[in-house]
This record gives sequence, structure tokens and C-alpha cells, in this order.
Amino acid sequence: MIKVCKVMALMLVAPAAFGQNSGQIKIVRAEIRRDQGNLTTNFKTMRNAHAELEARQKNELDLVRKSSASRANRAAARRAVFAKYAALWSQSRRQADARRRSLREDIAAKRAWIRKLRQS
Repeated sequence: MIKVCKVMALMLVAPAAFGQNSGQIKIVRAEIRRDQGNLTTNFKTMRNAHAELEARQKNELDLVRKSSASRANRAAARRAVFAKYAALWSQSRRQADARRRSLREDIAAKRAWIRKLRQS
């Protein structure tokens, strides 16, 4: 009985949740969940890419260390490798941040759309 009263009260307070817009709201909520999953996937992809870049950098530094060049040349080569991979990490981070920002903006817009659907 109490549960029925709560449902009836909810129907009076939020009629859009039980009206025509409920189907649209469900679809938009599913899209929000998909976008949140994409955020997680984006993070995991960035982490894997970072680990791959780190491994490549380590391999290049090992090659520099094992080379027969003079000490000054090896130091310059190490600095060049560090600069190269710093630029690659920065670029990767910027791209991931842009994707993340876009997804978060989409989620916020969809949540606002759900609020608008509920009010109509």
C-alpha cells in the first residue's frame, strides 16, 4: 500500500517520467551510459598508449647507452630522446583531453535535455 502511494505521488510530481517522453528519456539515459563507458575506454586506451611510449623510450635509451659514441654525444642523444617522447606524451594527452572534454560536454547536454523533457 505504501509503495503504491509513493508511485502515485511520483506520478503527480513528475508526470513526464510516465508520459510520452519516458521513451525518449530512456534512450537518452542509455546514450549517457554509453558515453560514460567511452570515457572509461578512453582512459584505458590512453594508459596503454602511455605504457607503449614508455617502453619505446626505454628501448631507445638502451640503444643510446650501448652506443660507442662519446659521453657528450650520448648525453645529447638522451636529451633528444627525452624531448621527443615528452612531445609525444603531450600530444597524446591533448588528444585524450579533447576527447574526454567532448564526451563530458555531450553528457552534460544530454542531462540538460532530460531535465527539459521532464518539464514539458
